[in-house]
Amino acid sequence: LQAKGHLALGMVRSLQQFLGPALSHLDRALARAQRLGDAALVSLIQIWRARTFAAMGDSVAADHAQFEALAAQPPLLSPEEQGDHLFLQGEVARFRSAWRDTARLFRAAAEHYESTGLLWRQRLAQLRFCQAVAREARLSRLEAPEQGWAILENLKGPVEGSGSRWLDLEWHRAHALLLSTVPATEAVALESLAAWSEVQAAARDLQFPALILEASAEGAQLLLQRGEKLGARARMQDAFPSFQQLWARLPEGQENGFLGREDLHRFRQTVEAVGLRFIQPERADPLVDWTPTQMNLPAFPDPE
Repeated sequence: LQAKGHLALGMVRSLQQFLGPALSHLDRALARAQRLGDAALVSLIQIWRARTFAAMGDSVAADHAQFEALAAQPPLLSPEEQGDHLFLQGEVARFRSAWRDTARLFRAAAEHYESTGLLWRQRLAQLRFCQAVAREARLSRLEAPEQGWAILENLKGPVEGSGSRWLDLEWHRAHALLLSTVPATEAVALESLAAWSEVQAAARDLQFPALILEASAEGAQLLLQRGEKLGARARMQDAFPSFQQLWARLPEGQENGFLGREDLHRFRQTVEAVGLRFIQPERADPLVDWTPTQMNLPAFPDPE
C-alpha cells in the first residue's frame, strides 16, 4: 500500500510537472516495490521515472529508467498496463521533441486501448497523436496530414459528451496545433487564439502549469503577429507564477536541461520578444511535499 500510495502521488506530481516531489515519491515507491519483488509494479514505476526524467530534460537518466522498465517487465501485463507503457514511452519521446516517434507510440497506445475497451485512454492517446503530427508538420513547414483533422472531428462529440475537462483541454490543444500548420489568415488567427485561450483556462482548472506556459506563449506569439504587443505582454506576465511553480520544484542541477526543452525555450523567447526580462525565480526545497503518515496527518482538515 505504501508503494502504491507513493506511486499515485508521484504520478500526479509528474503530470503536474512538479518534478522534484514526483521523483522523490517515485523513488520511494520503487524501493518498496523492489523489496516486494513485484516486477509489474517495478516496471510501471520505472517508466514513470523515465517520463519524469524526460520532463527534466535529462535524456541519459530517462534512457536508463526506460531500459530498467523494459528489463523488469514480466511476460504478462494487464491490458491497461501494456497500454500505459506505450503511452508513457510516447511521453518520453514527446519531451525530447522526437515527434515521429511520439506519433508512432501514441498511435500504438490508442490502438491497444481501443482493442481492450479503455475508451477514455484511447481518446487521450489519439489526441496526443494529433498533437504530435501537427508538431512534426509545423517543424517541417508542411500542412498537417488530413488524418489529424479527421481524428479531431471524430472526437469532437465524444469529448464534449465525456464531461472530462482533461480531454477538453487536449482537444483544444490539438485543434490549436493543427491550425498552426495551415496558411495564416485573420479567421485562422482568431480561431487559434480562441483555442489557446481554452487550453489556458482548462490548464488553470486542472493545475497543469507547464500547459499554462505553453498556451500563454503560443497566444502571445499570435498577438505579436497582429501587432498587439501590450496584450502579448499581459499574457506573459500572467504566466510567470506558473513558471515559478515549476522552477521551485525542480531538482538542483537540472536547470539547463529543463530550460532546453522546446516548449520552455519558446516560452523564454516569447518573454523576451514582448519586451520583458526573463528572470529565474527563487528556489525552494524540491523535495518538500505532502507525504501522509500517521504522525503528520491532522485529525481535521486545516480551516485554511
